[in-house]
Amino acid sequence: MTARRLLRALCTMVPRGGLLAATGAHGRHAGFLRTGWIPGRYFARWHRAELTRAVCRAGWEVLTLKAVVNRERKGRWLVLIARCVR
Repeated sequence: MTARRLLRALCTMVPRGGLLAATGAHGRHAGFLRTGWIPGRYFARWHRAELTRAVCRAGWEVLTLKAVVNRERKGRWLVLIARCVR
C-alpha cells in the first residue's frame, strides 16, 4: 500500500476533525536498514514539503510538522500532527 493510500484510509477511520500523530524519517533515501537501529526494518524518508503534499492530498490538514534530531534513534525525524478534514 502506498503512503498516500494509507493516509487516506486512516482519514476514513477517524471522525471528521480526528487527529493523526506520526513520526517519519527525514531525508531522501528509502530502503531496508542493514545495520544499526532495528536491522531489517524498511524506512521511507521524507522531506517536509513532500510529506505535507501527501498528507494534504489524503484529506488531512497539517497542524504541526517539525524536523527534530533524536539522540535515541539517531538522525533527523519529521514529527507530524494533522487533522482529518474529509
